[in-house]
Amino acid sequence: MRVAVSSRGRIDQQLRSYAETKLARIERHAIALHEVRLQLEEDAGCSPPFSAEAVAHLQHTRLAARSQAASMREAIDRVVDKLSRQIERRKERVVEHKGHAAAHSTPEEPGPRRAEGGNGARTPSRASHSALSRRHLRLRPMPVEEAVAEMETRAEPWFLFLDDEGAVSLLVRRAGELELVVADFR
Repeated sequence: MRVAVSSRGRIDQQLRSYAETKLARIERHAIALHEVRLQLEEDAGCSPPFSAEAVAHLQHTRLAARSQAASMREAIDRVVDKLSRQIERRKERVVEHKGHAAAHSTPEEPGPRRAEGGNGARTPSRASHSALSRRHLRLRPMPVEEAVAEMETRAEPWFLFLDDEGAVSLLVRRAGELELVVADFR
């Protein structure tokens, strides 16, 4: 990565090396960062008097940030922070577009959409449903009478179990009455 620091006036070597060090830290965010240019300016007629403008060239993208502050170091810090956030957002958008989990994303947040099968139909990922939660149940075989007794001890309006023949069965309470649903996998 090339780093260029220029000024519309005099700039001491210590401030130049400080700016180059700060800009070099941006490289950790973007792999394809080609060049970063920083333009420093001091204008006594303005309030605040110090300004910094940074331009970063990524692959096929140009990002720019501008900041003003009471001191030159503060202006440099602010513009580098702005540019860093822009690069992170850009990287996140590219990763989401490609269908992978975004940087710093959590499983509860909506994820990217992925194509299912070969027909091109797009379906939202399981994490995109905010009301969806996952529960693992261990089904054990029991007679229907025992399942009814077990359901009476629970607060949920349903009970899932294996019947005596090994079929997945569901007891559901609707309007105060019990209904037995047996799954058929044929």
